[in-house]
Amino acid sequence: MKKIFISLFVLFSLNVFSQETPREKIFISESLTGEIGKFYMEGKEIDMNKTFLDPKNIEKIQTYFGKSAEVHSGSIGAYLITRKKKTSLLTLQKFIEEIKSNN
Repeated sequence: MKKIFISLFVLFSLNVFSQETPREKIFISESLTGEIGKFYMEGKEIDMNKTFLDPKNIEKIQTYFGKSAEVHSGSIGAYLITRKKKTSLLTLQKFIEEIKSNN
């Protein structure tokens, strides 16, 4: 009985610890440190699910990896997007406010 209990304890504790997501800080530049899986543009974090970028305006996309990439293969890094033309970003809320103010 004791062996079964210890076996189950070890089995479930390994499962819990293996599902941890690392929150490693990644050095991108002197003014910017990022997190794994996040996107950055012009020094600010952006949400790619809520951002539309013109593919013709993207100059380059760089991926920065932290120390965990040396140990784990297939590591996800932080992404830095550089645009060709540095136009101001317009949120949907500001866009709607501008349309309402012009009417």
